[in-house]
Order: sequence, then C-alpha cells, then structure tokens
Amino acid sequence: MPLTDLKCKNAKPEETPYKLADGGGLYLWVTPAGNKLWRQKYRVMGKEKILIHGSYPEIPLIEARRLALEAKEKIKEGHDPNQLKKEDKLLKVIRSAQTFEAVAREWHKHNTGKWAERHAQNVIRRLEKDAFPMIGNLPISDITAQSILALMKKIEKRGAHDIARRTLQMCSQVFTYGVGHGLCSIDPTFNLNKLLQPYQKGNFPAIEPKEIREFMRAVCEDFRTIEMRRAKWEQFDFEHAEWDIPWKNMKMKRAHKVPLSRQVMKFLKSQKELVGNSEFVFPSMVKPNQPFSEATVLNAIKRMGYNGRMSGHGFRALFMTTSVERLKSCSEALDKQLAHKGEKVQKAYQRSNLFDERKELMQKWADYLDQQDVPDSVVELINTKVIAS
Repeated sequence: MPLTDLKCKNAKPEETPYKLADGGGLYLWVTPAGNKLWRQKYRVMGKEKILIHGSYPEIPLIEARRLALEAKEKIKEGHDPNQLKKEDKLLKVIRSAQTFEAVAREWHKHNTGKWAERHAQNVIRRLEKDAFPMIGNLPISDITAQSILALMKKIEKRGAHDIARRTLQMCSQVFTYGVGHGLCSIDPTFNLNKLLQPYQKGNFPAIEPKEIREFMRAVCEDFRTIEMRRAKWEQFDFEHAEWDIPWKNMKMKRAHKVPLSRQVMKFLKSQKELVGNSEFVFPSMVKPNQPFSEATVLNAIKRMGYNGRMSGHGFRALFMTTSVERLKSCSEALDKQLAHKGEKVQKAYQRSNLFDERKELMQKWADYLDQQDVPDSVVELINTKVIAS
C-alpha cells in the first residue's frame, strides 16, 4: 500500500532500522536514532543499487515521488542516477571555484604580456576597486545581466560615467574569455551599454598657449612636469641626448625614441645627483622603489590653482597647439613626436623617422618656454622640492 504523509509523520524509531515502502522501489528508511531517509532501489546492468533522495520531512512525500520518477526516466535512458548525482556535485564544486574574480585574473594574466605595463595595472586596479567587491565571489556562469547592470549603476551613482563604461568593456572581455574556455555559456553584458546614462566624454583640460607664461611661473614655484613619472635611468642615452621608451610603457605598444633638448639634459644630470641610486628618474619619497603616483601630478596642478583648467594629459594638447600656432612646426613631426595612433607618418617608417626634425622641434619648444620670463632656477627649485606620493 502506498505511503501517506500521516504514516510518514507517525513512523517511530525501533531498535533496528526498518523501511516503509511506497512502491516502485521508493521507501522511507527509519533509523534507531529517529532519522527518516528517502531511498530508492534500482538496477543498472543487473546490479542492484540504492539512491538517496534526502530526509523527511525536509523532502515531503510528494517531492520524493517526483525525484523517484525522474530517476526512473534517467535509468530508462541508460544512465546511472548515482553517477549523475556525483558528476553534478563535482560540477557545482568546479563552478563555485570558477568565480568571476578567478576568471578575470586568469584573463588579465593571459593578456599582460600584450599590454603596456601601465594599462595592465590600471585594468586590474579598476576590477579590484569596482567589479570584484560586487560580483567577484559569484560563479561566472551564474552572473546575470541584472547583476552587471546593478554594478554599472553603482559606479554611475558616484558620477564616474566613463569608468562605468570602461568597466563594462572589461567585464565583457572577461566573459568572452570565459565563454571561449567553456567556463560560462554567454556574455551577459551584451547591449547593456544602451542602458547606461547618456554621457559625452570631454577633452582633457588644457590651458591656452597665452597662459603658458603664468603657468610656468607656477611650475617653478611648485612642481616639475618635464618628464614622464615612470621614466628609468636605463632608458636615457646621455651621450646622444635621447630617451628610448620601451613598448610596454607606450599606449600604442610601440617603442618610442624621444630627442632631448639642452635644457632637459641639464635637468636630468642634476636630477641624477639628487635621486642617487634610484632606478627611477622621479622616485616616490614614500616608496623609493616606485615612481611617484599619478595623483601627484593632479594634486600639484590643484595646488597651483589650475584645477579643472589643466590636466596631466593636457600638456600634450598644450604642446601640440603651441607648436602649431606659435612655432609653426611640422605637423608630421608633431604626430611622430607624440606617437599618435593615427599619425600621418607612414607606419612603414623606422622609429628614427623624422628624428632630426623632432630634435629641432623639441629644442624650439624648450627655448620657447625659456622665453616666457621663467627664471633660470627651475632645476634648483626641482632639486629642493622633491614631491612625495
């Protein structure tokens, strides 16, 4: 006779375990300790086996019968329910270990060799700051579009619209990597960019050429801005006044040679004496084995009273504008000097292409800055004001 819920509920423990049959191989196993377990007897390839569905009353009678019917269907298809159960458990363990953070770090490691060092650092730092805290611990295969959108909205809420879009792009690349390696089936970020708040990215702030004189005076009083913060001494050829920037440090992933003016060479020689054995031209005072941080540039610009009017990247725009308008410089040489992605110079040229023109260009630029009534004490001030980061 089939079981009833009341009969299951009233089953009392005895000195030895016993079973209450429901039919079709399903029965309730009652132990001396009072535990009640749903078991199902079945045969695979002539061998009798036992499948455990769980305990009563956590799994009621009606649910136990449904599980038993599912098991019978699998047996008819030639599968062993116990083996399928073990495989499913293993897959859950594997999936729980394949979190978004684990896959993202694997993706990052896979691409690090292709990226510029600075870009690679920015990518992992942005993921660590925004993505990992919200979705990092989730199995990548379980993450939904709603979860990603919630993450983007949180970033937008603090006004970081550009970062939200960049983070979305990174997440998309992580999911694409996951799909390719069989770690997830879809990229849930698809078309989510259309749901982000409208945002028009502006240009980097840069002062006008007519403001150079005032700005250079402020630089003399507060900050040095001549070279890139990540420059290392090993990259400089003092004999030929050249700076060879490795491809990893360049946005366009191409090595870049920069001619140096007499003023820059004078500065570098005095800076070398100042920093001593540091491998960096501009080491951090807090962490001497590292260059000063990006925030140092922005903070100095703020202290000088140019917040919102000038940015670290704005120096490139200022150089370009002034060289064209005031110095009448060759546009091809300017493009090559700034290593523009869409430079007019043919890509087939060697990296030394237009080097003589660029050398003349940089000397004209340095001389022009000297003519802005800037005292010849820039180097001395730099030597006495080492900026901490």
